[in-house]
Amino acid sequence: MGQGSTFIMKFPIADGQNTEIKGDDPVEEQVAARKRILLVDDGEAPLRITDEMLREVGHDVVAVRSGIEALERFPTGEFDVVITDRAMPGMNGDDVAAAVKKADPDMPVIMLTGFGAMMEFSGEQPESVDLIVSKPFTMVELVEALSKVDPGAAHAE
Repeated sequence: MGQGSTFIMKFPIADGQNTEIKGDDPVEEQVAARKRILLVDDGEAPLRITDEMLREVGHDVVAVRSGIEALERFPTGEFDVVITDRAMPGMNGDDVAAAVKKADPDMPVIMLTGFGAMMEFSGEQPESVDLIVSKPFTMVELVEALSKVDPGAAHAE
């Protein structure tokens, strides 16, 4: 009592039942819109988890642990989008976004941040950032963010 409980529920799927997800599923649609993504986060676990989420829906990901490393890799890759954390030592996400936009003004930049709700409330959005996604986020939220910075990609064939 008073310490909580964990419940694991497993439901059988009847033989012959179709288990595929169909319809307006943003994750399913994103698979058709494969992107090459430069992912930047100084945290080992957030970087690994976000990398896995993106790869699971079919994207090619170059994951780096610092803003400086991101800017070293940026000119060498043909990226479709940059996703960066905000609070990082050395070079923060605002600086990464500004440098990316200076090199390629059309490059979409998504910022993942634990400060997202606070930034939204105050109306703060760095000029070089196209979209802010609050941490923690779901795969669906991440996929929707990618489709928002490239609206035609979600319906590519």
